[in-house]
Amino acid sequence: MTWHAIDAFRPSYHATRELLLPFSLTRWLVLAVVVFFVGWSGGFFGTGNVPSGSFIEVPGIIPTFGFDSGVDLNVNFPAVFTSIVILFVALLAILLGILVAVISSIMQFVFVRQLITREIRIRGFFGESLWQGIHLLLFWVGIGLLLVGLMIVALILTIVTFGLFLLVLILLIPLFLVAGIASWLFVRFTFDFVVPIMVAEESGVIEGWRRLWTEIRTDWTQYGVYAVIRFLLDIGAAFAVGLVGVFFLLLLGIPAFIVGFAVYALVSAASPTLAVAIVVGLVSLTLLLVGALTTIIAGVPIQTFLRYYTLFVLARISPQYDLLDEVDTAIDTG
Repeated sequence: MTWHAIDAFRPSYHATRELLLPFSLTRWLVLAVVVFFVGWSGGFFGTGNVPSGSFIEVPGIIPTFGFDSGVDLNVNFPAVFTSIVILFVALLAILLGILVAVISSIMQFVFVRQLITREIRIRGFFGESLWQGIHLLLFWVGIGLLLVGLMIVALILTIVTFGLFLLVLILLIPLFLVAGIASWLFVRFTFDFVVPIMVAEESGVIEGWRRLWTEIRTDWTQYGVYAVIRFLLDIGAAFAVGLVGVFFLLLLGIPAFIVGFAVYALVSAASPTLAVAIVVGLVSLTLLLVGALTTIIAGVPIQTFLRYYTLFVLARISPQYDLLDEVDTAIDTG
């Protein structure tokens, strides 16, 4: 018996090589942007402290026109100003998170369209993928709300039963482990197979899962072997990306540490705040460069290979969802 999850390695390698070589900086950078949102995105936010008891004083801000208003016109903003700033930052973070989530969902479909057409561009594909990306995001939001609801129900039952329900949950830990594996499979198969099926059929997530479930029931052993191999590939990919990230962190981090230490020693005596700001900016820039280089050098080839791998597995198990005609032609002529 032929295991398609094993046979797909060779064409996936050749397809990745044909797409990425010869090296083109523009092509790699465009793919890096997509990969950033698809699989290797991350971020950080700097935080600051407002000194205790600090306030903004605005003397005489309201004109009295010679009358005694009986109101203290020295307006202090101790906690109010800080609260407004915190609220503004929180809202900004929420909006940024929503924007990244929307773009990430859309980029899932952009990436598939790039690989199956071998046209490395975002413009055009982004518009084509817009409604499917939003549909995918709403799907995950619905799943998330369902999980939150179950957690709330569990919390209420724990409180009502005075902790007895918590004991039941502890006894069900093996079942939760099985549920964890099922959840991983659900997420993995949604991205790996449902998204390409949605592209092939121009359908939504629910319809994509309905079609995939039919295929799984028909040939569950092939998909089972794929799940095992994909799990091992995920571990290997994470290890490889981690090694590249550590390499660039050491390569850029050591000089940045030396420069930062020297700057702080020179500037801190005159202006400690400025010295800290410079060091924080230097650290942020270093981490940004490490993330960008790791995404380009490791993320692009690894994610390209893994996505091609899933597409070839899907094409071989379920030929009606074969999206790789142009890719096969490029491999044959290459």
